[in-house]
Amino acid sequence: MTTQYEPSVLEEYHSMQGYVYSNTNMSISTVIEFPNPFQHPLFYLGIYASIGLGSALFSVLSVIAQYTGALRASRILFRFATFSLAERLPYGLHVMR
Repeated sequence: MTTQYEPSVLEEYHSMQGYVYSNTNMSISTVIEFPNPFQHPLFYLGIYASIGLGSALFSVLSVIAQYTGALRASRILFRFATFSLAERLPYGLHVMR
């Protein structure tokens, strides 16, 4: 006795839309077996912690990049903006007196 494969509602909808749907009943959970969260809660806690640590690391690196960029830009601007620039402008002549 052979059992007839019954398509699910999603498969019927996809077939009406013209999608090619194979009869293999495989999903991501059958390809990769994740542990049961009640038996191995530290696995999921580790994933959550790694996402948090990655986000924190990215934030710290972003702040360091902004800080070093602002420091470099201020040093370059200070090198070119000397008092001789203030002496050339009319407002600078009044301020320097």
